[in-house]
Amino acid sequence: MERALLALLSHGAERDLDVPERVRRRAAAPPGVRKATGQVLDEFSNAERVAMRKAAQNDVRALERAAANPRA
Repeated sequence: MERALLALLSHGAERDLDVPERVRRRAAAPPGVRKATGQVLDEFSNAERVAMRKAAQNDVRALERAAANPRA
């Protein structure tokens, strides 16, 4: 995500002369976060990972329902 935002800033800075120099420098700099690897960490068992993922998905769905119906 950070890489995509930096690319957008960079392209925008090329076209718009009103972009501050500080933003131009940040857009030209390398990302501050390393690219994620596909390697799974062994902190949790597969069953625990599945359970946490399912719980997170349920939380997101509940928040989406609440946001869609704010008066409920």
